[in-house]
Formats: sequence, structure tokens, C-alpha cells
Amino acid sequence: MDKHAEETKLSQAKKCDNFHKASLLLSVFAIVLTIALFLRLEINTQILEVKVTLEIQQIKETLKVVKDARLPANDSLDASSVIKYRSKIVRRSLGTQHNVSGDADEADSAIKKYVASLIAESIESYCQPTKKLCMAGPPGPKGIPGKDGKDGRKGNHGYPGEVGPVGEPGLKGDAGNPGIKGQRGDPGLPGNPGPKGEPGESIFAPDVDVSPASLTVREKQTATFNCSADGNPKPRVTWSKVKNTGIENFDSRDNKLLIRNVGYNDSGSYVCMAENILGKMQKEVKLFVEVPPVFIQSPDRFLRVIGRSDASIPCRAFGFPPPAMVWSRGFLSLPQGRTSVTSYNLTIANFSPKDAGVYQCKASNKLGTISTLTTLNYVPPESWMNSAIIGGNAQYQTKLHEFLTPAVGSHPQWILCYRACTHGWAVSTFHSRCDGKRNTVTIVKVGQYVFGGYTDIPWASSGGYGYTSKAFIFSLRNSRGLQPFKSMVIQPQYAIYKMSSFGPTFGYNYNIYIADNANSQMRASSYTKFSRYSSGSYSSFPVGSWRRDQSSILAGSQNFEITDWEVFYVD
Repeated sequence: MDKHAEETKLSQAKKCDNFHKASLLLSVFAIVLTIALFLRLEINTQILEVKVTLEIQQIKETLKVVKDARLPANDSLDASSVIKYRSKIVRRSLGTQHNVSGDADEADSAIKKYVASLIAESIESYCQPTKKLCMAGPPGPKGIPGKDGKDGRKGNHGYPGEVGPVGEPGLKGDAGNPGIKGQRGDPGLPGNPGPKGEPGESIFAPDVDVSPASLTVREKQTATFNCSADGNPKPRVTWSKVKNTGIENFDSRDNKLLIRNVGYNDSGSYVCMAENILGKMQKEVKLFVEVPPVFIQSPDRFLRVIGRSDASIPCRAFGFPPPAMVWSRGFLSLPQGRTSVTSYNLTIANFSPKDAGVYQCKASNKLGTISTLTTLNYVPPESWMNSAIIGGNAQYQTKLHEFLTPAVGSHPQWILCYRACTHGWAVSTFHSRCDGKRNTVTIVKVGQYVFGGYTDIPWASSGGYGYTSKAFIFSLRNSRGLQPFKSMVIQPQYAIYKMSSFGPTFGYNYNIYIADNANSQMRASSYTKFSRYSSGSYSSFPVGSWRRDQSSILAGSQNFEITDWEVFYVD
């Protein structure tokens, strides 16, 4: 359809173009024809003029012949005979020119006029010698003026004329240079005192009034506070946030504080201050931002709990107003007499097989409700390590089991070989009980922080580094609030260090070092040592931990006093 329309347009354009070309050719042809006709008329005119000139010349010659031949013999020759004679000659001459057109009438008229002048001249010459009376004819036409004559000689100078009247004054000239400054004159007399002026405005320190004094808005709304200040001179008004260097996402115009798209971090106290040269005045307003609940710590979807231990399941939520936290167990009630909720954490004492199942943590306030589920799995006591450090925390147990499964499988039999609080703090006791045992895991507790390491090669007292590519260090709770993580060895030749005077030591330059008698009473210094940008012989810690010194991540500080540490091995 479009193609046919285009062809039609092209055909019409081509026809229009051809029409223009034909019109142009026709115009050119008409111009050429007009020029040809004009040239033809001009040529015919010139031919006619030549013929007329020849005819007149012939008439002159004929008249001269007639005059010379007949005047002496016949004095009675009159003009009529001459005219008749010439008429014959003219007719005979014209008769010989067959190509003369209808313009002959105009030529005859011109010839008659010229012949008449010749006849008049002949008659005058005829009348004077015979003294005959000849009447003067009418005056002829005025001739053409002749050429101007030559200029005459230049005349003498005339006498000077009288002096003319005085002309008008000219324009004013430029000013001359200033003269020398004259001497100062005597002072004049004092003037009369003026009228008493109006009393001026009184000046005073600023006074401030704010509204509203307290405002509660929801997240992503706009908060507006007004501040009116009075004072003379006019005070300068500024807004600031208490205990903060400034206010983000705000607009202060006409003494008004406008905070757009508010978030919970915008909550707090704001101060309006008015200041002039006499002092300053300020008043405080409070902003509350309501936000729906959101989890800041939630339990894993699946947790393993050792039988007869205390299961502690964390669940924390944030919101404003503060959300209400509720634990539930579907259609079943929570274990009676053995369940408690402390700081939103659910604790089930003496965990038994009937306590296994799905538990729900729900947080709600007036802006909304959120919930999360976790499944507690019962683990027989004999199939998992009987740890005094993590035995009561189901999340720690689950994470450590997850870390160890690739190395030792999902159902190992862990046996305690050393616990500092049980067997004493001397590292010699550790070596006597644990040297030569493979697949050991060391768990260290420093206050609230829990970390440690695993190696598949045995500890020894011989000194030197041990090589393995399966070792790793881990964190179950750390000072940065990072989720539990493990860091695999990347320099296997420095995986562990074996020394009789050292406790378990991991990595080159001793990334984790447990000292002899490391309990708080003895104040021996154990430490972790990592650079700001590297985890030493082990892979990097999670993203964000490198922004500060990594040596304090695991235990809260580089040097620390151990609360307890223990070592298990796989039988």
C-alpha cells in the first residue's frame, strides 16, 4: 500500500517536471520568434530607406537634366510640366522594382514633399531673371540650431565689492587650564539648630518561639517545624540537630525546618537558634519517626540442638513504636516450665526429642507485622561434641557443624580431649592429652566472643610449622557483628605451628596464638594478629571487615584474656 502511494507520488512529480520543461521550451521558442520578427522588420525598414534614398537621388539627377535641357529653349516651362515629367520617371523607376511592398505610399508622400521644395527653388530662379511677379510662399519650418561658436576672450577683473555683514558667533571653544587655587576663606557663621528628631527604635536580645514542640510522622513523610524570632537588630536564625554535626535531607527557608522523606535516623531533637549582637536564644523541638518492624537478627531456618542441652534461639527486631515480640509453635504450645524469653531470645532448657519442630518468631507494631520460622532438630548427645562453650546455643552448634561437615562428614563422633576450665590452664596438659590426635577442633571463648580453628593434622611438641590444605579458622560471634564465617588456609605450609610452650597456634606469624596459662587470673597474653588488608595465612574475612584493623575482629582486641578454651577430636 505504501509502495503504491510512493510510486503514484513519483509519477505525479515526473509529470509536473515534464510540464515545467515543456513550458520552459515554449517560452524560449516564443522569445526567439519575437526576436526574429523584430529583426525582419528592422531589415525591411533599412531596405526601404535605401530604396527611398536612391529614388530621391534619381529624381534630383532627372530634375537637373530637365533644367539644363529645357530652360534655355522654353522659358514658359511651368511646375506642372515638370511634375508631370517627373511623375513619369517616378512611375517608370518604381515599375522596375517589383519587390517594393505596400510602404510605397509613404515613400510617394516623402518624394512629393521633396519635389515640391525643388519646384519652389526652380520657380524662384525662374522669376528673378524674367522680372516676373512671384508671390512668396508660406515660411518654411524652423531649421535645426547650429553648433555653438567658440568662447570669447576672458574679461578683466571687476572692482572689489563692499564688505558683507558680520556673521553669527561660532561654537564655544574648549575651557582653558585651571588657574592656581586661591586662599581659603574665613569660616561662616554657625547655622540655626535643627528641630528635635523622632525617638529611635529600642534594641533588644532575640526571643524565639517554635511550633510544634513535638512532631510524630511516619517513615518517608515530610516533617515541618516553624521558628519565629523577634529582636532588634533582626536576629539570624539557624537550625541544628542535637548531638550531630548537621542535618541531612532538609530545607531551611523563612526560618522553617523542612525534612523530606524522613527515616528513623532523622528522629531526635532539633534546636532553633536566633542570634544578634545582644545575645542568642534557642528552643528545642523533638521529632519521632514511626517505622514498621524489621528483623535485625533472625535464627537460621534449621538448627541442630544437642539432647539434654539448653537451646537458645536468637530473634531481634527493630521498629518504632518498639515492636512486640512473640514466640509460638504452630498448633502446639511451647514446652511448659522449660521455656523462657529473654531479650527476645527463646531458651528451651533440657532439650528433648519432643521439643523438636517448627517455631515462629513474630514482631508487630501499629505499622505492620513480620515473622520468621526456624526448625529445631534433635541431635543425640552421643553424636555431637559436649561443648561447655557452645552446647547451650543451637545457632552456634548448627554453624560449627556446617563448617566441619566438608572436612569430617555429617555424623562424626566428637570426643573431648582438653578443656582449660576442667583440666587446667597449662599448655603442657593440652599437649599430653591431644598430641598425635587427628581432626581436632579448638573452640575459644573471650567474654561474649567465640572463635577457633580446625586442622586435620595432629598437634605436636617438636616445633615448626605443619602443612595442610584443609585447615581453617572460624568465628561464631565477633566484635563487628558479622555473621558467623570461616576462613580457609591459603598458605598451607604455614597452616599450624607446633611448639611445646604454645597452645593451639594457627598461621604464619601466629595469626591465632593461645598462650600458656592464658586464663584471666594469670594475665598471660594470647593474641590474634592480622593486618588491615590481609588475614595472613588464611583467606580474607567478609567484605567490610578490612576497613579497620582486623586483629580485633575475633576477640574484640588484639591481646586478650581467655574465658575458656577446649579441644575435641574425631574418634
